Amino acid sequence: MSSRTLAKYTAFLCVFTAGAVAALFLPSGPLSAALAVLFFGGLGALVGGVVFAEEAWPWRTFFGALAVAAATMVAGSAIYYAYRLDVPATIAVLFAVAGSAWGVIAWGGKRPRLFHADAASLSKGPSPASHPVRTALGAFAAATMLALTGFGFSVLQGAATDTSIRSPWDIVPRMFFIIFFVAAIGTLAAAAGGFAPRLSLLPATGLALLAAGVAATVYAVGYGFDPFIHQATEATIFRDGVINPKPLYYVGQYAFVTVLARLLGGHVAGIDTWLVPAAFALVVPCAYWSLRKALAFPPSAAATAAAAVALLPLSSFVATTPQGLANAIFLMTAFLALPAVVASAFPRPMLV
Repeated sequence: MSSRTLAKYTAFLCVFTAGAVAALFLPSGPLSAALAVLFFGGLGALVGGVVFAEEAWPWRTFFGALAVAAATMVAGSAIYYAYRLDVPATIAVLFAVAGSAWGVIAWGGKRPRLFHADAASLSKGPSPASHPVRTALGAFAAATMLALTGFGFSVLQGAATDTSIRSPWDIVPRMFFIIFFVAAIGTLAAAAGGFAPRLSLLPATGLALLAAGVAATVYAVGYGFDPFIHQATEATIFRDGVINPKPLYYVGQYAFVTVLARLLGGHVAGIDTWLVPAAFALVVPCAYWSLRKALAFPPSAAATAAAAVALLPLSSFVATTPQGLANAIFLMTAFLALPAVVASAFPRPMLV
């Protein structure tokens, strides 16, 4: 990497980090959310551009953002144990993450074999330009199934209650099951039939989130006993910067939720509630990419198999607990370890 290119990367990195620091002092709103997205997505795109240089930009940004989120957990945990996690400490976390990203960019440019993933030669399937009608049908199907998934969330929201119920299925309308069934069948058909299988990843990821988010949506007050304790602890750390004794086992989740809450101007309970269901949904694109790179699955087969992630037992992913978050991270890491070991398509240092 030339010094001019590194200077360009550094300039963008400084801009994204400065925006995140500014978000810490803004009230909750679209601007603070946009600055937070720019921090994780922008730094992710910069890191992914070096580590996954041969991949398309969505994959570079996705894996880079995962690495930035992991670095935030590690840096937040270390700084919390060394000091606390108030606003100045959160700024230190952002600087530490940005410094780590800069190190990967600079070092990866000088020693590409350390961080740079090999580009596997895969059959990419038919070009969208060669089958425009089929691609258009697949894109329409993916958009329709994604809209159905969104409608499923609205149906669940309409059934939300703050009363004590034994099971969410006691009050969820039958319409929800019809919507879910149609969306699942349509997504699998679009993926298996070769109709823009890459685009079918979007509704497949949405279906995984919908399946894991039933309890989070229906229980307006909250679901489960443990999340109430974790949310109360996170709210205390957000307010006071620390809670004693410092919980070693749970600090990764606590640090990440606190940093996100500071970037977004609060919403500790909301961030905590959706953290693990969202992390579980992200297993779907990890599974697709892993099967493509490690086992050379064609796009349709990989997309169909990745959509089957929603068939996994959901008990660990319906409510946010440190164990559930660890399980979701383990699934992502396990899938990404396959191409790292089989095809050197994922850098092993990043697996750590």
